Amino acid sequence: MNKLVFAFLVLVLSAGAALQKPIPPGLRQAERAEQQGEQNVPPPANAPVKPSFAEVQHDADQLALLARTLPDEVSQLAKGTRPRDLEEKLKEIDKLSKRLRSNLRRM
Repeated sequence: MNKLVFAFLVLVLSAGAALQKPIPPGLRQAERAEQQGEQNVPPPANAPVKPSFAEVQHDADQLALLARTLPDEVSQLAKGTRPRDLEEKLKEIDKLSKRLRSNLRRM
């Protein structure tokens, strides 16, 4: 009877060990290195600088000025002439609007 119980325990324990996934070699070392690396990383030296209100106002004014010139230039397209700087103005409007959005998020 004791031999039967012992055999049953050995069978159960070996089956339980077989169900566990083996840890790949180097995984624990990699986890330790990652933890140590995170501990050794210094905090950021300085936080992002908030934009000044004057900077935001300047960008908004420039954006408005460029946007006011677009209707005249688009009407020239209807006449058959294409303004040379239309493409550059549109790129500048895009750049200013992205910068303005970014600055407003940081305020």
